[in-house]
Amino acid sequence: MTAPIRSSLAGFGVGILIAIPLLLLAVLWAAGGHGTYALAKILFPIPMICVVTRGSVTAPIIFLALVQFPFYGLILSLLYRMRHFRYYASGFAVGHLLLVIIVLLQRDVSFA
Repeated sequence: MTAPIRSSLAGFGVGILIAIPLLLLAVLWAAGGHGTYALAKILFPIPMICVVTRGSVTAPIIFLALVQFPFYGLILSLLYRMRHFRYYASGFAVGHLLLVIIVLLQRDVSFA
């Protein structure tokens, strides 16, 4: 196995290790619908944008939340060897932050 493939798989694996506890924490914070979805919106903005626009949590949205951090790890591990990695990683973080702002600004009574 070549080094880029190995590092990509390592980034994907680290993403899985990060995603599982964060997903459990977000579910616990939401308290089965009786708590707040703020943590889920901050950690998983893309799936939560889908939830707010659809009005419900569906299996594809749960899958999207499960693969978000492994995808982040995969992409960042691929970019790691590039010359301007810091700029790409910063751009990635800013993109995530913009998505968080978008989902927090959306008005929805069910998923406040």
